[in-house]
Amino acid sequence: ITTDFMNLPEYTYYDNSELMADYKKLVIDFFKLVDSSLSGEQLNEKADNLIKFEKEFVKIYPHPEVIRQRWSEKRQEKQADFLAKYPQLMLNRFLAQTPQKILISNPLPEALAFYNSALKPENLSVLKDFYLYGFGRRFFDDSNPEYYKKQFDFNAKHMGGPVVRPVRQERCTR
Repeated sequence: ITTDFMNLPEYTYYDNSELMADYKKLVIDFFKLVDSSLSGEQLNEKADNLIKFEKEFVKIYPHPEVIRQRWSEKRQEKQADFLAKYPQLMLNRFLAQTPQKILISNPLPEALAFYNSALKPENLSVLKDFYLYGFGRRFFDDSNPEYYKKQFDFNAKHMGGPVVRPVRQERCTR
């Protein structure tokens, strides 16, 4: 189960209007490649909904210093309590195979609560888009070098990434 619904690495990126405009273009370009039948209006709607979803998550997600602290704490709960808090995750069958005495570690309950509340039929499209973009964009290196270059340039401009990409031999031998 994911507990991170941010495709950008840090909170403050979501407050940067120039970065978010470039991010929206990147998302639109991704979905153009994935489904060429989408109209400009549909592409804008997908991008807007994805960004809105991520921004909603950013509001509730603990900051890195809190996360680090929590990973060092013993934040466990009984299976029954966990299942009662997050019924939409539908983990009943999975946990039924686990001895009841086994506790669930839950260092980021805000994230699971967000996910639990997001698992509704009306959010299905944005959840699918989140996963598709979040995981799919990583595979465009060889299949679509033009798109990958846009990602690379975005990272160089906004994330402090390198300006020049190392040659393949260097990338593959690290």
